[in-house]
Amino acid sequence: MDKRYIAAIAITFTFVNALIIQQARITKLQDYLDIAEMRADVNAETTQELLWDRVNDVHKATQDQLIAQGRIEGLVSYLKGDDKTELVSKLWHEGYEHGLHQTEYTEDYEQIIADRPAPQSDGPDYQIRQTASE
Repeated sequence: MDKRYIAAIAITFTFVNALIIQQARITKLQDYLDIAEMRADVNAETTQELLWDRVNDVHKATQDQLIAQGRIEGLVSYLKGDDKTELVSKLWHEGYEHGLHQTEYTEDYEQIIADRPAPQSDGPDYQIRQTASE
């Protein structure tokens, strides 16, 4: 009976150890699966971001192409001598004249700034500015 009892304990001990090792392997594989799923989520998110950036690049490139096409069409219509050229010429000259008036405004502004009264301050900042401007 002693041998049977020892054999039963040994078989039970071996069976329990086998179950513990199997559970450890299952836990280890579950951890590997969790890490693989996290990695797949990160890869999918990165891929989506790269795809979205590419779509936005295509959208911006399309906008740039449309702007360039509009410029080319404007040049072609100007060179063809369409009746729109008078309007374009008129608008350009009006803009040029407006720019000339801007310089007159700037000169008047500089004169007004030069003629303004000095502030009533004896602080160190005012003295530093006053010596720098003189």
